[in-house]
Amino acid sequence: MMQEDTQKNIYRSSIVLGLLVIITSLLLKHKDIAIGFFFGAIISIINFGLLKLHIKNLVRTRRDFRYIIFFIGYLSRYLLMALALWIAINKGWEIFWSLASGLFAIRIAIFLETFRSCKRQAR
Repeated sequence: MMQEDTQKNIYRSSIVLGLLVIITSLLLKHKDIAIGFFFGAIISIINFGLLKLHIKNLVRTRRDFRYIIFFIGYLSRYLLMALALWIAINKGWEIFWSLASGLFAIRIAIFLETFRSCKRQAR
C-alpha cells in the first residue's frame, strides 16, 4: 500500500538524517549536540507515531468522544515535547538547541518525502 511505503520512507529518512547529524557532531567532538539531536529525533519519531495512532483512534470512536480523544492526543504529544525541552534546558543550552532542532527531524523527512512524491508524479 502506498501509505505504508510513504510512512516507512518518512521514518527511514528521519533516522538517516538523525544519524548524519549525530555522526558529524561526534566527529567534530560535540558530544552534547549529538546527545541532544539524538533524543530530539527519537521524540520526533515517537510523536509522529502517536499522531498516527491518535488519528486512527479519532476515526474509530463515536462522534461525541472525538473531541476528548483529540484533546488527549494533542495534549500528550505536546507535553512529551515540553518535558523533553524542559529536561534539556536544565542540562544546558547546547543540548536544548540541539534537541529542539532534532524535533524537526521528522518534519524535514516529511518535506523530503513530499518532494520525492511530487518528483515521481511529474515523470
